[in-house]
Amino acid sequence: MTINEASNRYHIPIKILKEYESWGLCSEVKKVMGTWNYDDSDIERLSTIMTLHDIGFSNDEVREYWTIVKKVDRGMRKISKVQPRHARRTKVQSD
Repeated sequence: MTINEASNRYHIPIKILKEYESWGLCSEVKKVMGTWNYDDSDIERLSTIMTLHDIGFSNDEVREYWTIVKKVDRGMRKISKVQPRHARRTKVQSD
């Protein structure tokens, strides 16, 4: 979905979408052939951002929220890499 399509479908001004991207909040957004393209996970993040604003979060609070989310995501990715190795070692030790 292009930035224009996302803006029209979800009633989010393009200016706001570009601002969110400049914050690094939607870093998964891909630019293909000069056009921003959003996938479902990007739209989900944008929806969360808009909800945070709707319930009263300031821009700074949204930025802080996403900084925490990114750290947790990185931590979970690291855990998911370590878990299979640990499981294999545990299985070998129990055999």
